[in-house]
This record gives sequence, C-alpha cells and structure tokens, in this order.
Amino acid sequence: MEVILQELTKYFGQKPAVNRINVSIKDGEFLSIVGPSGCGKTTTLRLIAGFIKPDYGRVIFNGEVVDDLPPRKRDVGIVFQNYALFPNMSVSNNIAFGLRARKIPEREVIQKVEELIRLVKLTGKESDYPKQLSGGQQQRVALARALAISPKILLLDEPLSALDAKVRLMLRYEVKRIQQQSGITTVYVTHDQEEALSISDRVVVMDQGVILQVGSPEAIYQNPENEFVASFIGISNMLKGASMVGNSGEATWGGRALKVPFLSERAGNVTLLVRPEKIRLFKELPRGESVPQEMNFLPGRIEGKVFLGSLVRVAVEVHNQTVLADVSQFGKINMKGGDQVYLGFSREDVLVL
Repeated sequence: MEVILQELTKYFGQKPAVNRINVSIKDGEFLSIVGPSGCGKTTTLRLIAGFIKPDYGRVIFNGEVVDDLPPRKRDVGIVFQNYALFPNMSVSNNIAFGLRARKIPEREVIQKVEELIRLVKLTGKESDYPKQLSGGQQQRVALARALAISPKILLLDEPLSALDAKVRLMLRYEVKRIQQQSGITTVYVTHDQEEALSISDRVVVMDQGVILQVGSPEAIYQNPENEFVASFIGISNMLKGASMVGNSGEATWGGRALKVPFLSERAGNVTLLVRPEKIRLFKELPRGESVPQEMNFLPGRIEGKVFLGSLVRVAVEVHNQTVLADVSQFGKINMKGGDQVYLGFSREDVLVL
C-alpha cells in the first residue's frame, strides 16, 4: 500500500504536535520515523492508524483519503511497545484472535497461525502463555498477531525499546526479515537512531513536530542537512565558529586554515562536521611526499579514551573543544592521557553546515 501524508497537522492545546508534514511512503517500503521524545513521531503514527484525526491535512491510502475511517476499517496492523498480549491466552490463541473476530473459518485460522509461528520462529511455543515467554518472544507474538489479519500497512511504535540491548539488536533484524518476506508497507517509530539506520529503506528525522530530513540511511548519515540531524544521527564532531569565503575550498577555524569541499553556496560563518571514524591520530606531524595534499592536521592533547570492543573512542582537546576519534587497535599506537597528538582528516571528510 502507498501512504501519503499531506500537510498533516495536529494540535494539542495551542501547540502543534505535528505541523504540516508531507511524506510519501512507497508500497512495500520500510520507513522509520526517528527523533527525540516529544518530536511528534508517535502522533504521526496515531494519525495514520486513525486513533486521532488531523486538524488539517490528509492521510491517503492508495489514493483514497481515509481521515474519516475508524481504525478497524483502515486495514492496519499495529505493534505497541508494551506488547498488549492477552495473558489468559496461549501464543496460538493470541495470534488467532483477530482472525476469529473476523469470523474466518477455523481451518484457515489454524493454517495461518501455523505459518506465522514459523515466520516469527516460535515453533514449540504454541501452547505457552505470555508469562512463560521472554520479552523478545512476547514481541514476536505481538508482531505475528498484527500480521495475522493480513493488513495492508504495519505500524510499529517503539516495539523494541523495553528489551535489553542484546535482544533488541537481534530482534531488529528479525523485524526487517519478516517485513521483507511479507512485503508489507511498514512505518516504524523509534528514538534509537542506530536502530532506524540499520533496518530502514528510508528514514524520517523529526523535531518539534516538523520533518527536518527524509532520505536513505546512508544519505541521512553522510549528508545531514542541518546541525540537528548531524548531531542526532550518529556521533559528530562539530567545529563551530568557522568562517569560509566563497568557493575557496578553505575554512578558518581556531586560527588555522582547513581544507574543505569547494562549495560556492557556503560563505561566512559555518560549522564543520567531521565524523569520529574519519579522524586518524598521529604521534608526530606527518611530513614528506607521502602525505596527501588534501589532508588537514590539528594539534591536540589526549583527554581520555573509552574501550568499545573493536575500537577505542579517544577524546582529544583541540582549541578548547573536545574532538572524538574512533581508532581501531588503539593499544598498538601506545598513546595515553595527556599525550600531544595530531588529528588528521581529509578535505572530503569535512561536511560544511
């Protein structure tokens, strides 16, 4: 199903929770809406589901305006954060509930439930009750129940946020696998930007009721359109207070000239963005013909480091600002807190905001 949100607006009191948002969701697409608490993402999902009506704008399913249709007539499947399973029903009966409410023949109900049990990998748990299941298993049951009625669109409201980190990591890929196998149009609401980037076809970034950027996970991460998106999506080093003249390919920050992309539309005061994984650390300033001409070098002092498994995140003080660098196999470099170092990053690794 194709879903179009057109100038969608919803007020709670005098303040708009959602303010004139426009987005088209393609048939079979996995779209995530991400943003901080109170940004309007759950309100947007509730507007799509029909739990609340917009004050302005339209929700369109396959060319049909559905603003006046109640939730039960919108053909949507919904998975909530708290699972909302029936505690007195087995796994099979929880999944079958919506089918039986629609008076589907029992033979078809049994067949559908068996298919979904296999899909969500709960074979052997058919007779168990919710209290006998782990949080991850309960969430699988909730997902299967939502899919049982063969909805045209699946809506998920922070479905993994109540789970521990390891289970959440595993289940996010299960959700994506199930969505791909079913081919259902999916809207996924989350505050976890890593989760959104890892499983989505496209990502919508919201703040204060408005959409700030829509794009593929790669585009959102590599080319954020403003400082909010850059800071919210991933870890960013923001070198604020830089100045740039026309299409010079240089910006001045901290009294130093830095090589930046040639951008004629950027001039005056700008912010330079460099991701931690783009920065290399050197004990001494590299010299000689082997040093690329496009490289920037900034002197700094190591403040500390955090071990993150496959890499170490190093905090370096540069021009009274902390800059983070992600370094693999840090122990072999033999650097410690207080050491003087040089940060190296290329022209192409700088984003001008």
